[in-house]
Amino acid sequence: MNARVSELVEQSRHFGELVLHKSCNGEVLLTTKLVGKTFEKNLERIWKFLTTDKVSSIGIYGMGGVGKTTLMKHVHNRLRDAEKSIFWVTASQECTITVLQDKIAHVLELDISNERNVDIRAARLNEALFMRKNFVLILDDVWKKFSLEKVGDPLRVEGCTLILTTRSLEVCHQVGCEEIIEVETLNENESWNLFRETLGRGTELIDPEVEEIAKSMAKMCGGLPLGIITIAASMRGVTRNYLWRNALRELKESSFRHDDDEEDNVFKVLKYSFDCLDQRHRHCFLYFSLYPEDSIVLVEEIVGKFISEELVDTKWSMKAQFDEGRAIVDRLVNVCLLERVEDDPESSVRMHDLLRAMALKITRGKTMVFAECSLNQIPNEEEYWTKDLEKVSLLWNKIVEIPAEMSPNCPKLSTLLLHGNPLNFISESFFSQMNGLCVLDLSYTKIKELPNFLSNLEGLKALLLRCCKQLVYVPYLGKLKALKELDLSWTGITEVPQGMEKLVNLKCLLMKEANCLKVFPRDLLRNSHIFNVSIFLVIHKYQ
Repeated sequence: MNARVSELVEQSRHFGELVLHKSCNGEVLLTTKLVGKTFEKNLERIWKFLTTDKVSSIGIYGMGGVGKTTLMKHVHNRLRDAEKSIFWVTASQECTITVLQDKIAHVLELDISNERNVDIRAARLNEALFMRKNFVLILDDVWKKFSLEKVGDPLRVEGCTLILTTRSLEVCHQVGCEEIIEVETLNENESWNLFRETLGRGTELIDPEVEEIAKSMAKMCGGLPLGIITIAASMRGVTRNYLWRNALRELKESSFRHDDDEEDNVFKVLKYSFDCLDQRHRHCFLYFSLYPEDSIVLVEEIVGKFISEELVDTKWSMKAQFDEGRAIVDRLVNVCLLERVEDDPESSVRMHDLLRAMALKITRGKTMVFAECSLNQIPNEEEYWTKDLEKVSLLWNKIVEIPAEMSPNCPKLSTLLLHGNPLNFISESFFSQMNGLCVLDLSYTKIKELPNFLSNLEGLKALLLRCCKQLVYVPYLGKLKALKELDLSWTGITEVPQGMEKLVNLKCLLMKEANCLKVFPRDLLRNSHIFNVSIFLVIHKYQ
């Protein structure tokens, strides 16, 4: 028994946590080389504004993927070398004033989570900023106008400089930026140099035909660094002429046709790299779009999700599944569809907001994503919960309850993510028309009792209840014959749910720190169906 326990505890270490929005506070940021003379000039202009002209606010604008964030990373690192205090906050498209306040408070190490009044929160931010003095506040990826007074009025603080990046010149004007810089696209020669550099030495363009095709592909990216890097990365190692010809044809015939909409034309370029992936890699890439924009995700966490969703080959051992999942993430990084995170490049990844927007466009009609949007109530049933929905992500909102009258007719819904809401009540009727549900994530909610109807979700494969510390009741699970993963870690349950012995497909039972558990059936460990049990403290207490 002890040997078995040791084996299971060791296997359980593969399961990680989700990390969202880890902001940088003066660490060196990984940067790519600035390409083009204009980028170098912009860097020097910003540096002059900061060091010589003492400009109080700078707006950096340009289309998505043009390199605004990369430019700011170089500025950040120069400031760090000059021993200047820096606070970096990523705003993102869905960012409300409340969320922006929370993010600024986070980098200032200020807790305002219990204060709801926007003006009081702003006053507390102002106090915290005044205590700092002489710093640079970088607001990256701002989408809409906001009042500086609502975020602590940083320009009233002595020695503060505000720098924001945005796709909109109008935002720069509305916020009142003293100096404004446009980040322009690369010219044809700069685009070609970046394409060749990204392609690498492993793909020599000796054949004149291949070189002409490569130049055509670089030109089709419209001078957009993100597009150039993504397309070039997808062609690494390709040496056959016919493969290059075919790639150019497919790029021209990309699913998103030419459109006056600038963003759609960018998607046309980016989607080619997506189309080059095999089906399994595509599904994994699209899964990242369920997380909040610009969020940082631990590799082990997302790989765990791949396993829950059966996006990897589940016939292998758990270790082999994790290996495959990590290999998929590495592949997505290598083709520049994901990027490593600066201070933890081996363990964390991020999806560029433009690539996330493309992923959401690809899955439009089949997904509903309102992740970290400060929702106080669940989206309207008639407007959003359609019959064609397959995945719903409502991660990290402020939803407290799901009303009794709500019963969405979503027969195709396979994934429902409610992780991180202060949810304390789910009506019995809510799941009644979700018979296809496979993955239900209620982790980090305040739920106390799960509805009894949950027992009827016979297709459910993963039930994730991690850190539901107030949870005391889980209904009978014996009918959930398809269930493979059950996470009860850090819950308040006092006994193992009824019917566990009938879960013939259960392969992963996580019960870390389930300290309220009064009784643990010894026979459960002897169940040959259970492959991975992480119950170290519980076993220590009851064996």
